[in-house]
Amino acid sequence: MLFVITAVLLLAGCSDQVNNLIDKAANIYDKIEETDAKISNTISAFNLKVQTVKRLEYEYDGDKFTLNDVFNYFLDHPKWEVEKVDGFEVLIVSGGIKPEILGLNLDKDNESSYDKAITKYFTESSKVAFIFPFRDDTLLPDEITYYFEVGGQKIPGENGSAALQELTRIYGEYKKQTKK
Repeated sequence: MLFVITAVLLLAGCSDQVNNLIDKAANIYDKIEETDAKISNTISAFNLKVQTVKRLEYEYDGDKFTLNDVFNYFLDHPKWEVEKVDGFEVLIVSGGIKPEILGLNLDKDNESSYDKAITKYFTESSKVAFIFPFRDDTLLPDEITYYFEVGGQKIPGENGSAALQELTRIYGEYKKQTKK
């Protein structure tokens, strides 16, 4: 009987160590993702297509803001990259969705191990990518699209102006509420 109690106590201590290792690995992964985004963004910072999209202005209820503001609000480590796809140059803005945007309960003091695991899964596996196609140096607004990726599954979103409409509306509401 003493052996069973000792084994249970040892395993309980190990699970805390395993959880600590998992948390440390997640922090390292996050730093790698952040560094990768910084390198990519530095390389593309002076690209005309990147600057065009970053500076696109929107207005909501009297507040003006840029797409750069919007993506910095929604995305964890937004990454701006220009690629060639089927003869078109496209700007892809991608990143993880910030946990607070996902609406997850991140109260660390009151979370169970299961809640932490689910939160971690959605935080790490939820990504979004917006695709801005260009012909020469002209943005093709009717061709803008996006997709969500959750757990490796891609879910297509709207095309054209509708692709950004809801995103900018939500950001506009956020800006309006933070002014109060």
